[in-house]
Amino acid sequence: MKKTLYSAVGALSILSLLLMPCAIALADNTVSATVQVKTISVSVTDGSVSYGVLAASATQDTLVTGVNDPQTATNDGNVNEDFTISGDDTTGCVWALDTTQDADQYYHKFSVNAGSSWTPLTTTLGTPDEIALASDIAPVSDEVFDLKIGVPSSSTCSTTATSVITVTASEHS
Repeated sequence: MKKTLYSAVGALSILSLLLMPCAIALADNTVSATVQVKTISVSVTDGSVSYGVLAASATQDTLVTGVNDPQTATNDGNVNEDFTISGDDTTGCVWALDTTQDADQYYHKFSVNAGSSWTPLTTTLGTPDEIALASDIAPVSDEVFDLKIGVPSSSTCSTTATSVITVTASEHS
């Protein structure tokens, strides 16, 4: 009887060893993992404004009643973004960016509400200040804004002045 018991236990042990690899193989499964790198990007269309030839102390804007050329900042990234805007002194005919017009001093302002209110672009010690333009802009969404310029009350040059406006994107937190 002992021999039969040992034989039965031995047979079960061998049988379990033979079945074990099958059980492990049946338990295999896979996980598919994907990842995408964050992209922070903004584009501005049409990206160019021609205010024309203006008299000293004149102002002009991109509203429908002005040169009718609003600008559109678009989130080209894949995360929600905040946009800032900044301006600087002109090149060519050099004028200093300020909040008021004076000799060789001009202002540039922006509006996100069709001219109901204007925010001046400024510099601090010659460095452009980044001012909030829009917040929490979803991918492929945009912010339309207008610009307004006030040229100097007098100028030491009569060539073209070029003002660069910069829109910068950062990840919304």
